[in-house]
Amino acid sequence: AREFYVNLMHIAGLLNLERQKFKELINVSGAKDEGILQTLAYLDIFAQQYEEAYALYNSLIDDYGAKDTKTLFLAAVAAVGANNPNSAIALLQLSKLTDKNNKESKAALGMLYQEVKNYEAAISQYKTLPNNFKSEFFTFDINNN
Repeated sequence: AREFYVNLMHIAGLLNLERQKFKELINVSGAKDEGILQTLAYLDIFAQQYEEAYALYNSLIDDYGAKDTKTLFLAAVAAVGANNPNSAIALLQLSKLTDKNNKESKAALGMLYQEVKNYEAAISQYKTLPNNFKSEFFTFDINNN
């Protein structure tokens, strides 16, 4: 439901307005509900506020004990956006350990390994993916120059 809601806000152009509402809710009421923080962190990713999303996901993991594969994966997405590739690799490895079938984690881990020139590890991740897999979160361009 959270993903559908955020995608709808993104399509409608209301993403930043919703982010502000959630921030005000947290600041005014002092509400530190895990669901509210999860939603705000997800909104931050789509609003390309990766540093804020990364901080929120770290809080969710450290303070709330949210260690499910989805939270770990989204924390890694935020870490990539916040230019923390080593943290992203660690989070993706944890995400993959939590759910061995998480294709998004495997694809992202492969791309990050490739970025740091660890080609054997990248190939190992790519081999576990179906040929027609397309990531919802990550893309890369091939530069022929």
